[in-house]
Amino acid sequence: MNSTFIRIIVFLIIFSSALWFGGSVVRSAIAFDAFIPGTLVLKSEVSEVARFESLRLYSTTGFYTSAAYILLFTCTIIFVFAEKGKFKERGWLFISLVLFFIFSTVEWYRLYFDVQLIRIFNNESALTRQNEAFRIFLKLFNPQFSAASLLAFFTYVTIVFFLAFRPLHKSPSL
Repeated sequence: MNSTFIRIIVFLIIFSSALWFGGSVVRSAIAFDAFIPGTLVLKSEVSEVARFESLRLYSTTGFYTSAAYILLFTCTIIFVFAEKGKFKERGWLFISLVLFFIFSTVEWYRLYFDVQLIRIFNNESALTRQNEAFRIFLKLFNPQFSAASLLAFFTYVTIVFFLAFRPLHKSPSL
């Protein structure tokens, strides 16, 4: 494929992954501030208005991280098809892509609930649907999904390691 096209795709992958990953960290900070540390019990000293505003902020940032993830996923698929012949020499890239696509299921699951929250908060009846919004929010933090999210986070850190140090890189023989 055209070198300029590949560079644009790689730029979009880097840009969208930075937005998505950074946004995910911010969203985690917003979300876990609603809970008593070490538990999944909502803080009782926080008023309903403040809790609802945190949930609205979580939903708003969800729009940006979801858009960045969709762009990242799309550009990654394009990159895979454009560079499919180079994976034998670049084992690190192949492993990174396999890990990315395996754990993309966790992100698509999260995205499903994010879309539900975004739809609630983009509707004028958000205040009347407050209990539904909290129910959806709490589904994102059940123990099984939290464990999968933690594994996904460590996987993404591993992908960054592979991209930085490039193990399993096959040098052309002399």
